[in-house]
Amino acid sequence: MLQDQLATALASKDQLEKSLSSVIQSREQLEKMLASKDKEAEILKEKIAALELAQEESNSLSNTVHADNVRLEREVAFLKAVTDETQKARQLDILLIMLVILLWSVLSLLVAGAAFHSQGFGRRTVARIPAPGTHLRYFLPIH
Repeated sequence: MLQDQLATALASKDQLEKSLSSVIQSREQLEKMLASKDKEAEILKEKIAALELAQEESNSLSNTVHADNVRLEREVAFLKAVTDETQKARQLDILLIMLVILLWSVLSLLVAGAAFHSQGFGRRTVARIPAPGTHLRYFLPIH
């Protein structure tokens, strides 16, 4: 009976050793998995830190772009105003040139008329030609 108990105890011991070996292997595997998960967690923390830094840089660049857009809008408005003023100045220059041409034409006609009248044709109208330096409006007919 002792031998049977001894044999049962030895068999139980072998079974326990196998179970212990299996538990030790499972523990080693769990430790490896835990170490792997720790590495993954560290990598994820680094990625999160990199993403936060990228987000800060993105915000900074966004602010810079916004400031540049505001500055460019102001510059465009200024250049538009300058262009408008330049256009007005050109139109005024054109009007002044047209006025000078008109005055030159009128003066040429008056000089031609004076030459025509001084040759004896219609001396009565010569008196209507203004003297140099006098204002034209005093000699225009009023109706």
